[in-house]
Amino acid sequence: MRPTTPSPDSSKELVALYHERWELELSYDELKTDLLDRRESIRSKTPITVRQEIWCLLLAYNLVRLEMEFVSAEARLPPTRISFLMALRLIRDEWLWSVDSRPGGIPGHLLALRRDLKRFILPPRRA
Repeated sequence: MRPTTPSPDSSKELVALYHERWELELSYDELKTDLLDRRESIRSKTPITVRQEIWCLLLAYNLVRLEMEFVSAEARLPPTRISFLMALRLIRDEWLWSVDSRPGGIPGHLLALRRDLKRFILPPRRA
């Protein structure tokens, strides 16, 4: 059986799939490197608490991504143009500061956080 040469359509599809795979790999790296602080394992010991810890990690990751999406929509840029690491650090710092804020102060903190996140816009990625 002779190998078939890929058609132009399948080549474009392959490039698109590779790009999607690369985005997933970047997401896994952000979870492991940035959210888990390079720890190789989960701290929990029982199946229930392992599941809970994984859900919490995924929730935290998606909350950071959601804030990045709000900022990127306002700036009319794709969310991938905002630095995940800097967004995570800024959000962690902002939540520490908001502990001492007055009641009703969180919306103001969120506005300031989104304004500050705009400082971490990355250059466009190569095609």
